[in-house]
Amino acid sequence: MRTMAAALGVILGACGGARAVPRETVEPASDPALASVQTAGVEGVRRRMWWLYADDTVLYRGTIDARNDLGAIPDREDEVVSGSMVGRLDREPIASVLGPAVAIRLVRDGDDRGALLLWQPASDATITGIVGPFERTDGVGLDGTRCTGCVTPFAAAPPSIRVDAAATGASGDGTAVHAWARGELARIALGDLRAPELAALIETETGIEAEAHDGAVSFPIDGVLSRELAIDPPPAEGHTACAETRAWTAVGRIALPDLTVRVTDVELGPSRAACCVPEHVPCSGPRCVPVPGRS
Repeated sequence: MRTMAAALGVILGACGGARAVPRETVEPASDPALASVQTAGVEGVRRRMWWLYADDTVLYRGTIDARNDLGAIPDREDEVVSGSMVGRLDREPIASVLGPAVAIRLVRDGDDRGALLLWQPASDATITGIVGPFERTDGVGLDGTRCTGCVTPFAAAPPSIRVDAAATGASGDGTAVHAWARGELARIALGDLRAPELAALIETETGIEAEAHDGAVSFPIDGVLSRELAIDPPPAEGHTACAETRAWTAVGRIALPDLTVRVTDVELGPSRAACCVPEHVPCSGPRCVPVPGRS
């Protein structure tokens, strides 16, 4: 079960991420590795953005006005989020102060992101908790503010959700805090998403900055191509697992409304061969040694 913070937040890589790649745009005819990057990139995007391709994904859109009184806490300010918002119903339980809960993460599209999370405990769907609102998607919210009978129960994915919440709670030092949210949400189909909305969803779902343009959304991706090598004898005792790796960067692009994925602007780094102690494959860390003449 995930924490509430995790519920509010495509790098494709290995061993902590790929290294910086020299800027050398590769044409298909000049390097056969490009086809492997294209395949890995498309598969990685669809795997990371799985909710875009799942049959049971439920999305909502609506106009929400939300605010809190975080200014009651020293060194904090009240936050306000208002406007059109879009969000995904997350049926995977999150950990709330009242036990397992379902949630809707709402995000405002446009350059000035804003976010709001509504959660309802499985034990009593008449209770709704509010995290936020945030004037940024990385804000710190009020997990404990909640109200009763203020939001339509949404675990069963109703066609519309009424939001009329005045939630109360307390900060860590016991200061009374409040959050308010009002509006109406309606279910929409994946194909009805607009590019700025998809960019906002990708940012709040994955933490990856995405850009909307020309009916599509693009974002940076990277990874490492790897293949096993048979080196006999290995260059160092105990380093019996050998691989040739090649780091790459690219741009992933999701087109609307059909959500097709393309990989463009591929840049490939040099091939590097190394042998490692088995538990470190394919990392090129301190327990790996380069293969003479191959790096």
